Amino acid sequence: TWMGLEAFHLYLLVIKVFNTYFGHYFLKLSLVGWGLPALIVFGTGTADSYGRYTIHDKRNVTTLELCWFQEKADVSALYVTVHGYFLVTSLFSAVVLGLVAWKIFTLPRATAGKEQGPNWKGVLTVLGLSSLVGATWWLAILTPLDWSTIYIFALFNSLQGVFIFCWFTMLYFPSRSTVAFSSSVPRADQVHTMSHE
Repeated sequence: TWMGLEAFHLYLLVIKVFNTYFGHYFLKLSLVGWGLPALIVFGTGTADSYGRYTIHDKRNVTTLELCWFQEKADVSALYVTVHGYFLVTSLFSAVVLGLVAWKIFTLPRATAGKEQGPNWKGVLTVLGLSSLVGATWWLAILTPLDWSTIYIFALFNSLQGVFIFCWFTMLYFPSRSTVAFSSSVPRADQVHTMSHE
């Protein structure tokens, strides 16, 4: 849900820039982000779909027990609440990420009027945004789960917070050369005086 909300927020910031005011925006995001999954869990819980699920190894020894869908439960509960929910959220996030990537890579050419070399800043931005909208989970769900995929998924998913932290740090704390350049250029909000002596 939160990855879908991040994609929606990204859509508002990059694609639909104007007329995007919503009253009590963060309250509504929080209600959807926490409320929708709670309703789904509550609904499947009251339908008696959950139970103890046991995972055995090759020697038929119990390795893990967890709360998951019971084998006797309706299979559609699993497909609707897990797979379907993930599919809808992922498709929406992928479409928004594609639109944002298209904007990032076509906007500089349209404004500059000339061809440029590879845009590494744009590539890194799209990679960071793909982490924000949950592309690491696409890796876990859409690929066969062998050990290498599990390790890559665990690594990327663990570093997702680090990637977001680095992105916000670079966004809100510019480098010294950028600060030095921007402080030497006069701005409209600065008062400049000149004497005629």
